Amino acid sequence: KIGINRCMLVQPDGSTVAEGKAPPKDANDALLRGFDLEEMIQKADVLPHERILTFSELRSQVLHEMLNPEKYVGVSVPSLPK
Repeated sequence: KIGINRCMLVQPDGSTVAEGKAPPKDANDALLRGFDLEEMIQKADVLPHERILTFSELRSQVLHEMLNPEKYVGVSVPSLPK
């Protein structure tokens, strides 16, 4: 996996749609039609993923687990050391 911080939503600027042109279907199409891919990538937005969370999104849950460890203790197994 390449990581969430490398997943970006790349779109052409609004002038393309305003001029009645169809947006490029992929990077190759954009290059063939003369789009500035470097500029498009610089303006790209981070693509959020519903199953990847940041620490700030988990902060309260982690704090609760640290302050209340007894609520998160599983069933102890006698053959394993404590």
